[in-house]
Amino acid sequence: MRLFSFYWIMSCCLLSVSLLRGEEQLFFLLDDRKWQMGFQDQPPEGTIIELILPDEQITNWTELFTLQAFKDIPISADEFIPLLKESTQQHLPKDQKLRFQMMRGDPFYIFESSYLYPASSSAISYDEYNIGRILKGKSTLYYLRYSTKKANLFAKDLDDWIKRLEQAYLADTPRAKQQGNWLKLTSKGKLYKEDQLLTLQSHERYIYDTEKGFGITFPQNWHVKAHTAETLVEDPLYQINLSFSDPKQHMEGNLALLENPLASFKPRVETVKAFKKQHADAKVIGKGTLHTILGQEGTYVLLAHDNKIGWITFFHSEDQVYRLAIWAKRQQFNALKTEIEKVMLNFQVAVAEH
Repeated sequence: MRLFSFYWIMSCCLLSVSLLRGEEQLFFLLDDRKWQMGFQDQPPEGTIIELILPDEQITNWTELFTLQAFKDIPISADEFIPLLKESTQQHLPKDQKLRFQMMRGDPFYIFESSYLYPASSSAISYDEYNIGRILKGKSTLYYLRYSTKKANLFAKDLDDWIKRLEQAYLADTPRAKQQGNWLKLTSKGKLYKEDQLLTLQSHERYIYDTEKGFGITFPQNWHVKAHTAETLVEDPLYQINLSFSDPKQHMEGNLALLENPLASFKPRVETVKAFKKQHADAKVIGKGTLHTILGQEGTYVLLAHDNKIGWITFFHSEDQVYRLAIWAKRQQFNALKTEIEKVMLNFQVAVAEH
């Protein structure tokens, strides 16, 4: 899920006009796998739906299909694409590069918009490869996009996805004798597979704190507790906002905030110092940087203490440092590392809709 990424950055650039809407529907073709809805939202600007594969989660996907409908946009597909490219470039995270190229021009408007990070042995990040298409209806502009995090998969299936995107069309009713995995999006933002309405199926819990300016996602069955005025024992500069654990308590952690830090404050260095004062046996066993799902950069350190290993990541906003820590037993840490990384990579700083 890239809820607060560039999906809505265009809405701040585009004017709304009042037009008479017809009952047009968007018909589009997927491959033969059983895609399911992983995310849906209908803000005033239109509709966004994200489809994932059955064995994946919206916060941990390898392949994603996105539908966007921008209502009442008084520009053409020709005008929209360069605006999208410009706005996306402006919002790219540090070190990330945009590969943007037109694959099919008028009347298809199919283009690649991939996001790439330079290779680094100490950084945790991912590339994202996208192929998309713009269709302009009576008063709505539609953006279809297939995404994957695997370069080899993107290269292998690129021609097939281009062909599927080319077949998408707008009409009141479906064409006769359609073959394959066709879906339709109605003018009211409802998604259908033939006559079956597709609904959101979520196994995750999203916490969005507008006051403190962050968002974080946990599996639905995790235990999460909010705190108000409690500080960390080993690092009392930070105030705990959330504590959490998985149902079997194999992993436990907390999210703590430090407000208005000095410009010279180095979160990772200071946390290691504070922790070693409390625990003489503590050792640093790893450190590096990571880029979240939204491309926000954080720094992390792995601390070993007693029979546990803690992964502690730091994120910055203009006036706060967020300290996200998850601990697990040494013998279980490697097996749980993917789950820990998922929580870290889905943290969002300064959450806001554009």
